[in-house]
Amino acid sequence: MHVSKRFFKINLNCLEYKIIKTYKDLFPGAVIGYSGHESGTAVSLAAVSTGAKILERHITLDHTLKGSDHKSSLNEPQLKCLVSEIRKIERAMGCHIKTLQNCEMPCKKKLGKTIVASKFLITGTVLNDSMMDVKVAVISGYDPIMFYDLIGRKLKCDVNEEETIVPMHLE
Repeated sequence: MHVSKRFFKINLNCLEYKIIKTYKDLFPGAVIGYSGHESGTAVSLAAVSTGAKILERHITLDHTLKGSDHKSSLNEPQLKCLVSEIRKIERAMGCHIKTLQNCEMPCKKKLGKTIVASKFLITGTVLNDSMMDVKVAVISGYDPIMFYDLIGRKLKCDVNEEETIVPMHLE
């Protein structure tokens, strides 16, 4: 559990919550947590997004009560908000492997990049990297990840400048 060195009157510069990632790397089998004594929820949310799996926060019925914890403690609405925001972060985190999500498909169709000719290319041209660009185009062709795979391929027809390169253009 990461706890700030200074309790109850927290200076945000002293929190060093990035240490959570270091602890995760040093102790991969351990469950890492954060004990927050700061006012508000921003740093607690940052700790969760950095990898804290346990979060300790004090709660209070009244911030004006005597005692050093009450000013930095959360009241019931703040606690509910914190939990709600943590759940949003957990959903947004996703996994470690990037895959194209169904919700991204409309944007990919509209704004996805494709390989186009950077200048007019005549039949028989052997493609090199200076002859191709990656741009948004109306017609979808080769995915940009295929850029280097097209180098050395021969054209079987003319391709206009800015025209999408598609399989029917290649031998």
